[in-house]
Amino acid sequence: MIMLPVAGVPIDQFAANPENHDQAQEAIAQAERTLARLQDCRLDWKTDCKPEHFFVRPDGSIALIDLERLRLRKKPLPKDYRNMQLRRFRSLLPKPFNHGLPRIVSRRRLRRAKMASNNQGALASN
Repeated sequence: MIMLPVAGVPIDQFAANPENHDQAQEAIAQAERTLARLQDCRLDWKTDCKPEHFFVRPDGSIALIDLERLRLRKKPLPKDYRNMQLRRFRSLLPKPFNHGLPRIVSRRRLRRAKMASNNQGALASN
């Protein structure tokens, strides 16, 4: 796979720019349709389906990066799993586009944060 630079801006940055407010909702909808299409094709990004991987190109189309993390599943993705990915994508968008969802982070990131917190507490008590 050859990865070339993508002309455009990540959709979370695009939506956060007040100048793009009118176009942001359609760009987000287009990114969500792209995610659904990947899921329909049994391509799984696990919890890595983040807005920063969806670029809004100058012509308004959506481009994807970090495709090396996509995995082809043998079976279709279950509906609740697909919904989890969509909720995670939406939770990482800037307000008001995140539907009021709290940020959903991966379990790995939660474990790292907990370990770092525990390590800081241990250092403080020494």
